[in-house]
Amino acid sequence: MTVAAIVLSLLPVMFSNGAGMEIMKPIAAPSIGGMVTSSLHVLFMTPCLFVIGEDLRLAWQRRAEKRRAA
Repeated sequence: MTVAAIVLSLLPVMFSNGAGMEIMKPIAAPSIGGMVTSSLHVLFMTPCLFVIGEDLRLAWQRRAEKRRAA
């Protein structure tokens, strides 16, 4: 909700041509980009990294159990 509110509030700034917009556009563009990329990171990258870490942990645990059994 926060990301949607920020992005939707900055979109009019990006497409405006009024007075002062030459100063506001360089501020709004990185803000929108940062919000979009941080959302993608939180929603996709972080869960994938946790799954990969859990798979590695289980593989190491199985390898250690095989060494103990042998």
